[in-house]
Amino acid sequence: MKLVNSHFPPRRAIWFSFLTLSIPLLLCLSLVSSPASARPTDTLRVRAGLEELFVDPSLYSVLEDPSGKLTLTDVQQPTWASQFRPGNTIPTTMDHPGSAYWLRLVVQARGPLSQHWYLELFDSHLNGVQFFPADGSAPTRTGSDYPLATRKFPYKNFLFRLPLQPDQAQTYYLRLTSNSKTTFLSRLRTEQPLAVHFQTEYGLLGAFYGVLLIMVVYNLCLYLFIGEQTYLRYVLYVLSCSLVFLSEDGLGFQYIWPSYPALNELIIAGSPILLLLTFSYYARQFLDTPSACLPMTPGLGPLCC
Repeated sequence: MKLVNSHFPPRRAIWFSFLTLSIPLLLCLSLVSSPASARPTDTLRVRAGLEELFVDPSLYSVLEDPSGKLTLTDVQQPTWASQFRPGNTIPTTMDHPGSAYWLRLVVQARGPLSQHWYLELFDSHLNGVQFFPADGSAPTRTGSDYPLATRKFPYKNFLFRLPLQPDQAQTYYLRLTSNSKTTFLSRLRTEQPLAVHFQTEYGLLGAFYGVLLIMVVYNLCLYLFIGEQTYLRYVLYVLSCSLVFLSEDGLGFQYIWPSYPALNELIIAGSPILLLLTFSYYARQFLDTPSACLPMTPGLGPLCC
């Protein structure tokens, strides 16, 4: 008779336990050791039911060109294409004014799309913006150094249409230049939420500037009827505030001086200084010490205001 040692499990059970533990371990190792190119994390995917997307910095690939001489053909060559860095590994700001920043964005449409998609850049102070469509059509060259007519959409921000094709991944390039530190954050929107955004944004801005206009007209009328200089100083202060707001949100360049980019740059640089001067001129009215004295009061002497 063959005796079986009860202290040790059968050989088949040992192999089964080894395989049970090793298979999950091998799967984890294969996921960790797989190359980054096997996981397409830099592709932005859109579909018919989706209406709006914030472009996360990790979805951008960024290349800084200090010389500013690289062209689209240059950055598509393997030498320069390999130097694009993921957006989540660098700051989302253009830290070196004067350099050209190339942004590469891959967008894939899943199935047929019911609406057109648009890329919106938030910062309207970018001096130069070049958008290169994926279909090879003529690029759009615009920016705050160019008249508003160079934009395909007369909007205070930079707006570009993405000609997406169903079930295809398309690569878009942007070349940005700026004279100051700024950001390249953006958002993708379809037509319907873009129209709703326009209505809400311009409605609120219209109400805001309407209040400023009422303040200017009201205080100007008080100055004309009463002749008190304080009201005139306040009118100048509110006008300088309005000029700063118009230069910051881009509405001034869109509606008031769209054909004068040089004037736009001058207002952007000079309006904060003008605001400081008018505020000082207005506040001085309250900080000046009056020198006039009241008539003699019995027992108290002259009282000075």
